[in-house]
Formats: sequence, C-alpha cells, structure tokens
Amino acid sequence: MESRLAFLKAMIEKLNLYQLDGLACSQNLMSAKLHETMYPLDKQIQVAIDHARFSLRRIISDQDCSCLPKTGLALSDLAAGCDEALDFIYQVKHNFGIIDESRKISFTKDGRKFNFDSLEDYLALWTIPNIFFHAVTAYNIMRYCHFSIGKADFLGAEVFFKGSNLVEKFSGGGSIENA
Repeated sequence: MESRLAFLKAMIEKLNLYQLDGLACSQNLMSAKLHETMYPLDKQIQVAIDHARFSLRRIISDQDCSCLPKTGLALSDLAAGCDEALDFIYQVKHNFGIIDESRKISFTKDGRKFNFDSLEDYLALWTIPNIFFHAVTAYNIMRYCHFSIGKADFLGAEVFFKGSNLVEKFSGGGSIENA
C-alpha cells in the first residue's frame, strides 16, 4: 500500500512541477482516460488513495467509511489525501496492537454487499488489487499521454538499490532503463 501511495505522491509532485513550469499537461492530462468507460487520471489517483484510507479504517475500527470525506480532484487535494493516507498507515503500524487476522470484514459499496471471511482475504482480494489497479491505470494514462515517467518511477527507485543482489545487478556495466 505504502509503495503505491508513495508512487502516486511522487507523480502528483511531478504533475505539479509541470503545471508550475507552465507546461500544457495539467487539465488535458488530468482528464485523460484510457477508455471512455474508465475514470480519468485524477479520479484514478483519488480512488487509489481512498481505497487505502477506507481499507485501513475498516480494518482498525470496522466503521462505515461512506461517511468519510473523499479526496478532492485538484493536485493539492490529491497530495493532501496521499499525505493523510501515508500518515494514517504510519499511525496504524506504530499505535495499534496486533489486529485479529481472523476477523470478518463486511461493507456495502454502490448498493452491493461485500463480505470477507478474514483480514487476509480482505487485503488480498479487495484492498491491494484495487490500489494496484488504479495506480497502474494512472501510470498507463500518464505514459499514454507521453508524460515523462518510466518503470523506475512506478516501482520506486529504492527497489533498484535495496539489497545487495539488486545493487550488484545494476552496478558496473548495467543500467536501469525505463520500459
């Protein structure tokens, strides 16, 4: 969750820099879609952030998250939403004890009832796939619109430099290329 939110935060910052430099990307890029039935870029980012925020709240408090305010679609709102979600993840990791992994999670979304028999099912079958789907779709929209980002941006540069096997693989004559 954190790595995808960190990616989205970095992309929001990059979009903001492009906008501040007066490059014509902001409005056209933020409203770009891969398909007419899909959300535009700004909504893809918002939904990924909201999945992280709402999922954590369901896990620790079993509260109905429909009452929580959703992230706005302006770059500043999306950045604040990322910060809030990342801060909330940090708080959960450091301030909550062990969470009962066998606890069931149920909620209603768009008039449909979802029931998960365990925390593992909820994370593996709902939360992580949804966050990844919307983060990947946001990445794909940016790439399709010729925004300057690559695989290293999506994975996070730290992936390439953590662990000696990765450092050895990419040191010396090797290089990291954007795919």
